[in-house]
Amino acid sequence: MTPVPAALTALIVTGAACAATLGSTSMTTSANTSAKDDPLRCELRLTDIGRSSVKLEALAHAGTALRGSYALDIHSAGSGGRSTIRQSGEFDAAAGATVHLGEATVSGTSRTVSADLTLRAGSLERACSHPR
Repeated sequence: MTPVPAALTALIVTGAACAATLGSTSMTTSANTSAKDDPLRCELRLTDIGRSSVKLEALAHAGTALRGSYALDIHSAGSGGRSTIRQSGEFDAAAGATVHLGEATVSGTSRTVSADLTLRAGSLERACSHPR
C-alpha cells in the first residue's frame, strides 16, 4: 500500500468539508416588529437547512431588565401532512440582553412554515409573525 502524502490528505478532507457545506446551504430570515430602542422586542429567525427542513428560533430582546412570558406557535405544511408546535413559558432578561426562548427544526422551508411569537412583560406586549 502506498502512503498518501499529508498535503493530499488535507486537500481531500477540505474538499469533503466543502461538499458537505454545499449540501446544507442555509438562508436566514428574521421577523421583528419593534423599534431597536423599544424596551421589549421579539424576533423569529428561520434558517433553511438544505432543501427539506427549517430551523426556527424565538428570541426576546430587552432594552431594560424585565420578567415576562412568551407563547410560540409554529405551523408546518408539506406533502407529509401538517404539524403544529405550541410552546410557552417564562423568561428573565437583563437590560440589553437577548434571551433565546426556544427553537425547533421542522420539515419544510421558510416558505412553507409559519410562526407567531407573543411576548408579555408587565404592561408590555409584543408580537412577531412569519410570514409577516
